[in-house]
Amino acid sequence: MATTHRALLWGVLMPALWLAGCATRAPVPPPVQPPAAGQTDPREIERGIGSWYGEGFQGRKTASGEIFDTNALTAAHRTLPFGTRVRVRNPANGQEVVVRINDRGPHIGGRVIDLSRAAAARIGLLRCRCGAGGAAARVNLDLGQTGCRPWRALPPGLMQRNIRPDRGACNGSRECSRTDPYIAMKCSSLALATALLLAGGNAFAQDFKAGDLLVRARAVHLDSSNKDSTGLGLTINNKTLPEVDFTYFFTPNLAAELVLTVPQKQTVSSHGSAIGSLKHLPPTLTVQYHFDSVGGIKPYVGAGVNYTRFSSVNLLNGGATIDRNSWGGALQVGFDIPLSKDLYLNVDLKKVYIQTDVFTGATRAGTFKIDPVLVGVGLGWRF
Repeated sequence: MATTHRALLWGVLMPALWLAGCATRAPVPPPVQPPAAGQTDPREIERGIGSWYGEGFQGRKTASGEIFDTNALTAAHRTLPFGTRVRVRNPANGQEVVVRINDRGPHIGGRVIDLSRAAAARIGLLRCRCGAGGAAARVNLDLGQTGCRPWRALPPGLMQRNIRPDRGACNGSRECSRTDPYIAMKCSSLALATALLLAGGNAFAQDFKAGDLLVRARAVHLDSSNKDSTGLGLTINNKTLPEVDFTYFFTPNLAAELVLTVPQKQTVSSHGSAIGSLKHLPPTLTVQYHFDSVGGIKPYVGAGVNYTRFSSVNLLNGGATIDRNSWGGALQVGFDIPLSKDLYLNVDLKKVYIQTDVFTGATRAGTFKIDPVLVGVGLGWRF
C-alpha cells in the first residue's frame, strides 16, 4: 500500500511542483503602443471572435478561485495562465482594453475570449449583434501590460497553434525563448506530464456550488489489514469491487457522501487455509471538505462512520460464527479532475474500521479486525 499512497500523494503535489518549477520573476515592461495603420503588432497573439458574460455569474467563483465581478476588467481564456494581462482590441472601432485572465472559457466553439461586462463596454462589444451566448464581435489579442512569465508557464507544445510568443516582444531576452536551456531544465518531463493531464481540467474547472449532486461510479480495491486476537490466524482475501456513491453539496466546500455497494463474498482463512466464507455489506457515510481548485484538481478530505452487516456466514461448517454487526469510523482523502463541464475523473483513498467478535461454539474467542484500505478510481457526474 505504500506504493499506492505515494502515487496518490504525487497526484496531488505534481501541479504545485510544476507551477513552482516554471515560475520566474520577469520585469514588467511598459505598455505596448498600438501599431500604425497597415502594420502588424509584433505582440499580437490571437485573432477571433470575442464575447462577454455578466450578471448571471456575478458573485460566483471563477476557475482561478476568485469571485467573479462583472464590473472588473477581467476575462476568461482557455489556455493563458491566470494573472496574464491581455490587450483586447476591437478592429471595428479601434477601441481597446487591458484585461486580466482569471477564468476559463469561452465554452462556445469559435470564440477566443470571454470578457467581463465592464471590459466589453470599454470596446463597444455591448452594442454588437446578439447571437447564441450573447453579443459577440471580432477582436484582436496581444500581450498587454505583462512580462514574459505567462509564456514560460505554458510548456512547449501546449500552446494553440494560433498563439505564439515573439522574441521581439521582450527584446530577445532569454525569458522569451521557448527553447532556452534554462527553461527546458525547469519545465522538465514531470511538468509536461502534469500539464497534459490537467490541460482539459483547467479548461472546465468550475467549483461546486450548494445544491450540486455528484454521482460517482468507482472500481475499488479492498486491502484488509487482517488483525486477529483469536489465535486462529484469521484473514480474508483482498479483492476489487464495484462502488457507487452520492455526494450532496450543502455549500461549495461542505458536502456529505454516501458510499454504497452490493454484498461482497469473501473467503475466510485460518493460518492460510480456507475455513469458510461470508458476505458483508459496508455502506459508509462521510462529511467532506472540498478545497478550491488547484491547477484543475479539486482535492477533498472526509471523515464519517461505517456500518457493516455480515451475512451468509459459514465457518468451520458451523463450528464458528461472528457478530453480524459492526460500527466503526472512516477516513477519506481524494480529488476530482474535470474532464468536461459536468464529468470528473475521481481518485479516492479510504481507511475504514471494521471489526467483529468471533465465537467458537458459545465461547467468545476474540476479535477479528478487517480495517481495510480502499483505493478507488472512477468517474463522477454532476447534476
